[in-house]
Amino acid sequence: NVPTTLIFMKTDKIPARKKEKQISELTKSFDILGDDNIILFSNKTKEGREEVLNLITELRGQDG
Repeated sequence: NVPTTLIFMKTDKIPARKKEKQISELTKSFDILGDDNIILFSNKTKEGREEVLNLITELRGQDG
């Protein structure tokens, strides 16, 4: 069981009031476990940008 990070893109297209429901449905669809990480990302609004950059930095540090 390998921890996974899923990045859901285009989240600016989902109305704020529907995001929680969408996340719940996606979590069930992808059989996401508690150790898995979900990042909501929108290039338009910059939501999730820092989280993605931090994840990349963290993973690059594990290479060496």
